[in-house]
Amino acid sequence: MTPAPLVDLIAGARPNFMKIAPIIDAFRAVQARGARVRFRLVHTGQHYERAMSGSFFDQLGLPAPDINLEVGSGTAAEQTAAIMTRYEKVLLQEKSALCLVVGDVTSTMACSITAQKMGVRVGHVEGGLRSGTLATHQIAAMGAAFALAADLFDDEKATIVRLRERLLEQLLSLPGVRLNGSPAQRIPHTLSLTFSEGEFNSAALSHSIAFSATSACNSASNAPSHVLLALGHDARSASRTIRLSLGRFTTEQDIDQAVHLIKAACASAPAFWQ
Repeated sequence: MTPAPLVDLIAGARPNFMKIAPIIDAFRAVQARGARVRFRLVHTGQHYERAMSGSFFDQLGLPAPDINLEVGSGTAAEQTAAIMTRYEKVLLQEKSALCLVVGDVTSTMACSITAQKMGVRVGHVEGGLRSGTLATHQIAAMGAAFALAADLFDDEKATIVRLRERLLEQLLSLPGVRLNGSPAQRIPHTLSLTFSEGEFNSAALSHSIAFSATSACNSASNAPSHVLLALGHDARSASRTIRLSLGRFTTEQDIDQAVHLIKAACASAPAFWQ
């Protein structure tokens, strides 16, 4: 049996250690599921003092490096040259299938260049980014919001579908009202309705209900929606089409009030100058 593919994980400075830790966790997870893949943790030694290196290995639960290039201190040029020559010897002994680097420190650049010259593919995680580039607190909060939304999704979807059907049933009782799109295969919280008969005063309705008469990408134009035209509408019926949206805070009272206002708009003629 051929040996499992080998991936070099390059870490040399403090920002690398924090980024490499979850990658190692991911490798261990896929290995536990039977994936044939190996990793080799290569510490360049760019940061070598315990406060800048060893303590992070302890706190993050990182394994001891498989290889430590021990380049130590020096100018950027000296460190770069030392990392390149020592990592080249590592690859000459056993060439990896992939050199995975993180961040944008000297070790990242030096190992990437060496791997490229040696015919080893390079993978770059968070290329061009440093800690603080992204709003981490907002990303974490968004993740928490998604988790909460997932927990409530089924119940809220059922409630919104029930409210949508309550709204649709009452509006379809009006003459000439047409539902756009499939009655069944649709997202639960929107309705697109065309009022093809009688008077429909959308200007009056806009003072009491928030609705959309076109798509966001077409809002700067007075031309009829190309989507509605593709559905078979002409320009007149497209101009008499609105989209209503429901949300998690919509109530039955809101639905009934909306029906009342829409019926009133259908009964009132627009001003003669419109």
